[in-house]
This record gives sequence, C-alpha cells and structure tokens, in this order.
Amino acid sequence: MRYITESGIPDIGKIPWGSHFCQMYSTRGDLAQSVISYFMAGLINNERCIWVTSEPYNVEEAAADFKRIVPGFETMIKEGRLRICDHMEWYGKNTEHWLEEEQRSWRGGYEGLRISANTSFVTPLDWDAFMQYERDVHKRLNGRRILALCSYNITKIEPTNAFEMVRAHQFSIRRNNGFWEMLGSDG
Repeated sequence: MRYITESGIPDIGKIPWGSHFCQMYSTRGDLAQSVISYFMAGLINNERCIWVTSEPYNVEEAAADFKRIVPGFETMIKEGRLRICDHMEWYGKNTEHWLEEEQRSWRGGYEGLRISANTSFVTPLDWDAFMQYERDVHKRLNGRRILALCSYNITKIEPTNAFEMVRAHQFSIRRNNGFWEMLGSDG
C-alpha cells in the first residue's frame, strides 16, 4: 500500500510518501506561496518539517513570513517540529543525513519528514555534481516516509539543464496561468 499525504500546494492535492519532486518558480512570491502552504499541510498532518533556504528567500525572511502566517511559530521551532536552515548547513553531506532526519522524526512521534530546499545556490560549475546528488536522493527516498520538494529558479537555469532537472525528480510542478500544475517525469 502506498501511503499518501496532502501536498498543501494549491491545485496539486495528495501525493505519495517518498515523493522527490521539483518546483520551477520564477518569482519569490511563487516560491513563498508553494513552500509555506506545503509546510502548513505537513504541520497539520503531524509531520516534522525542514526548510532549507537560499536566495531569494533567506532564513530570516522565511521565518518572518512563516511567523506572520502560521500561529505558534516559536513553539514549532522550539519543539523541533519546524526547522529553517541555510543551504550551507544542509548540503555538502551525503544523502545519509536525509535518512537520519527521518529517524529523528520517527523517534519524535511524527508521521514522517517533509523537506523543501531552494537550490538557487547551485552554480553552473556545480550543476553536474548537484544533479548526481539529486539522483542519489531520489533513489534513497523511494519507499520512505519523506517528502522532498526541490525549488529551482527557472530564470537562472540554463535551458539545456532544465530537462535534466526534471528527470532527476519523480515529477515537477510549475505555475501556469495562475494555477499550479504537475508534470510527470518518474525520474
């Protein structure tokens, strides 16, 4: 049986656990709308949430927006239900820390782990290595109680790299005429 949970992203609906998907965004507003609602759904579902930030949405801005929208922000941070960190703190490790965080979630009594990471820090020189990392994450999450949303600023991605980005994920989402739509890939 495949377990599903609410994505929280408008127009997307429920998604299966183990989903590793990417979001193509072009504005900070699109990024904020999807990621905050994604985490709100996770918190409602008793999931532990980790938000890995990068420009154009740093830790302080993400925390301020979340605090303004979601009641009980300080308590969530203090209890470890929500963690907001900079990409420098998260990346640079192998994919094992994803599974370690899943175990922490289980030990804490959570239904699973929900992660979102903005990849704007990836430079063209780092692209190939990062895509390999994404493929490794994709393999590791299969069958796990983890959701991973990777956000890519489509205005900063080389057109020749967009296809590879989509293929490294189970599916992708993007805004189209004001609505979020899902594009299949199956990595």
